[in-house]
Amino acid sequence: MTARRTHRNRMHAYFKKFPSKEAALLKPHPDTTEEQWKELCDLFTSEAFMKRSEQNKKNRSKLTVNHAAGSRSFQRTRACMKNQESGNINPAELYKKNYTNKDGIWTSEGAREIYERMDAFQRQCDLEGKTYTEIEVYSEILGKKSGYVRGLGRAVKPSPSSTLTTQSSDLQHQLAKARDEIER
Repeated sequence: MTARRTHRNRMHAYFKKFPSKEAALLKPHPDTTEEQWKELCDLFTSEAFMKRSEQNKKNRSKLTVNHAAGSRSFQRTRACMKNQESGNINPAELYKKNYTNKDGIWTSEGAREIYERMDAFQRQCDLEGKTYTEIEVYSEILGKKSGYVRGLGRAVKPSPSSTLTTQSSDLQHQLAKARDEIER
């Protein structure tokens, strides 16, 4: 999937060099056939593609921090950083790895501030003798979002919230009570 996206991205960059679709059609990209190039030009000028492209531009402009891991997924970075002996990952260091470039420079001031808050939270937990999970640190600092842990990618699922757990246990209690009444 990634290779296909990369190829399409390169084709779109080439397409954008031309003033119009007609001009682009006259000079197909060397890595495509004329038929493939025509299909790509049709895609790049379609209303759906242009609408999605505009929405993506707006969304990217709203980002306050940009990750610096390139095409490497959050999960791949986690796997590389996992401590071989304990299997643990330092959440603040994982965040730092994803949001600093190769020279150790932060992608933004906001990213550095988030790292400092994570590091302080972990130190406070250590001082108080509390244990914490990677998910708890990210949820505490970056906030909660249903079904998703911000900063860890889509593959990591949050533990059920205490509200849901409470509601679930209340429902189970009501169900058991109703069963008891029916049996009488």
